[in-house]
Amino acid sequence: MHLKFPQILFDTMAKEAHNKGTSVASLIVNLLMQHYKLTK
Repeated sequence: MHLKFPQILFDTMAKEAHNKGTSVASLIVNLLMQHYKLTK
C-alpha cells in the first residue's frame, strides 16, 4: 500500500485536533498510528 493518507482521514484528525486543542506533534503521532493500523 502506498504511503498516502486518505484526505478525509487527515481532515477529520485535523478537525479533532483543532477542537481538542491537540498539539501538532500529537496530531502527527496519531496520524502515523492510524496509518500503521490501517496498513498492518
